[in-house]
Amino acid sequence: MDKNWPFRDTALGFALAWLVFALGDAAGARLGLTGPPGFYLALLLWGTVLMVYMLLYLNQHHSLGFKVEILGKNPGMNLLIGILAGTILGLLGGLNLLLPEPGLLGIFQSRYILDHFFPQGIFQKVLFLLLFAGFLPVAEELYFRGFVYPSLNKRASIGLAALVSASLSAVMLAGTVSFFYLFLAGLAFSLLYERGDSAESPIAAHVSMNLVLTLIIFIKGGQQ
Repeated sequence: MDKNWPFRDTALGFALAWLVFALGDAAGARLGLTGPPGFYLALLLWGTVLMVYMLLYLNQHHSLGFKVEILGKNPGMNLLIGILAGTILGLLGGLNLLLPEPGLLGIFQSRYILDHFFPQGIFQKVLFLLLFAGFLPVAEELYFRGFVYPSLNKRASIGLAALVSASLSAVMLAGTVSFFYLFLAGLAFSLLYERGDSAESPIAAHVSMNLVLTLIIFIKGGQQ
């Protein structure tokens, strides 16, 4: 399948999603949507714009054979490796929350979400779980690893493609989660994509990472 779409087209989608996110954040603040509701709105807007842009672009260029590779030749093994990698990454961020003195693990900071966006009540918890551990990881991996990464890898080295796609995907939640943590995860997701030449492994890894973080946030938040 041809993946030779220009990087500038994928970057345009990223810029559009960032603009909509910023406008939505400003509008939410004016409407009093702060804390968890504002956070949920930001996640929904960010992921939705990425997905809509990618789907419209691929549909427009369908005749050229442009298509995101979701399933590889060995999906079972790819999913298993993705789940294992994501669980390890999730535990690195989760230990930062569980340990009173995280020490070196402090570079995987994810406490801001616990302190400022901890969901209150069953409805918010379900919404947080669906967005943070479901919708957002799938949207980001389809876009940044299935769409951005191949466009770069056609024109540059694997290392440069991984660095750029990881940097772009880490920007959005940097501040709520350590940029280093998100960047490291992005590199791992790129390598998983490269290994399987498809998106199912990084999707499984990202979902597993965010699911582990979500469960630890729920457990830790309930003890405060």
